[in-house]
Amino acid sequence: MVSFFGAVLLSCLVSSGSAIPRLGVVVMQSPEGIAGGDVAAVTAEVFSESGRFEVGEISDSLAITQGEGNLIPVIQQMAAASDLDILLVISIRLPEESERTTVSGDSVMTLQRTTVEVGGRFYSSSGLLLGSSEGTSYDERSITVPADLTGMACEAGAELADNALLQLFPIEIRFTTGEGSTVAIPAGSAAGIDEGMFLFCVASAQEIPRTLDEYEHLRSRGLLQIIDSEPESSTGRLLSGHLAPGGMITAIEHGAPAQLVIAWDRIPVSLVEGEDLVPEPGNGPDDGGSDGNATMNGVRIGLQSFRWGLCFGGVVTATTTDNLSNLGIDLRLGYRVPIATPKLAVRFSAGPEFGFLIQDVPVTYLQSDASAVTIGGNLEACFEYLVFERLGIEGGLSGYFGTDADSWTVQDQYGTTHEAEPWEVYYTTVERDPLRTELGLFYLIF
Repeated sequence: MVSFFGAVLLSCLVSSGSAIPRLGVVVMQSPEGIAGGDVAAVTAEVFSESGRFEVGEISDSLAITQGEGNLIPVIQQMAAASDLDILLVISIRLPEESERTTVSGDSVMTLQRTTVEVGGRFYSSSGLLLGSSEGTSYDERSITVPADLTGMACEAGAELADNALLQLFPIEIRFTTGEGSTVAIPAGSAAGIDEGMFLFCVASAQEIPRTLDEYEHLRSRGLLQIIDSEPESSTGRLLSGHLAPGGMITAIEHGAPAQLVIAWDRIPVSLVEGEDLVPEPGNGPDDGGSDGNATMNGVRIGLQSFRWGLCFGGVVTATTTDNLSNLGIDLRLGYRVPIATPKLAVRFSAGPEFGFLIQDVPVTYLQSDASAVTIGGNLEACFEYLVFERLGIEGGLSGYFGTDADSWTVQDQYGTTHEAEPWEVYYTTVERDPLRTELGLFYLIF
């Protein structure tokens, strides 16, 4: 509820005239060793750079201290003396410290983890509480090297400001939609709208609908990303949902959406079989090592986010075939190209890929299965089709280039680890084919 009041106040202040609201930042509580003035300056800079606030200076003669009773009169005095619309009161909590011991080579090191938390409360000029926000900073270093507490508090203060801009004072715009998936918005950078920003849109009725078209306007709902921003206007691309032409909608700033992917994965591999420990009659001791092909089938689960048309995230893959399984970890960075928004898009991405392979062993004197690691890169082209507002299907083709699994590690009955002999494994070499395919579902989280 308090965040609603904050958004409404910001909208009213902006819409009431060309002047943007004035905000002041004051530190109420700061532990010894932390420069509260630096924290206030960094936090105020984030609000100033957003373009939504004008930062006002507060006289040093006006101070807020903890435990002096009712703060409202002091807040009102500060707001009046410095001509402020909003006042942010910051409290920097005592740093928390914990130690842990780790081994690095032949040395034992003691590391100290330091946590600094900064909390803030936002008040209107009349002393009305609009909401609160927090920021946290972590640092871990040798116990002999002291942490930069002021720098950590400044980082936490900047995080506090970023969270508040999105949660308490999001941009809110009302406008009439036009035709197509590219939406013209009658507000731009002067109102705080930047390229890459996401806006969540919902229908906004002026009165009770009287016609079928007006009822259709109430179905408007979707997610926009700003692709162009001028001082007085901007353009958004519809990523999800449907906006009825001619309907009034309310667009509110939203965080970056995420995409959850669950897909069937198919990895073709070429196998070189190991030698037989006990040759069959008629076969010599060097028989074996024949080539074969197989397909590793499994599931891949990925999570990625979008910003500026870029998609970045990671994928975990689990596949298996006879006597062999693979756990893969991929990191992806790419570009999402809209074709027929919001339904159809193509994603191109690339990144490193790590594979952890395990295969059964045909002998009984080994204590463990055989394991190997592959390292390589991945190039992917994938189409996405949004069937519903959030749920869609995807399919793609990717190319792999990297190492093969041709060295396997096993452990014998005495606990000794060594490289597997050809007769101790089913496959001496597992070679990834260059191409792989996937097909699955994705779900948009916003």
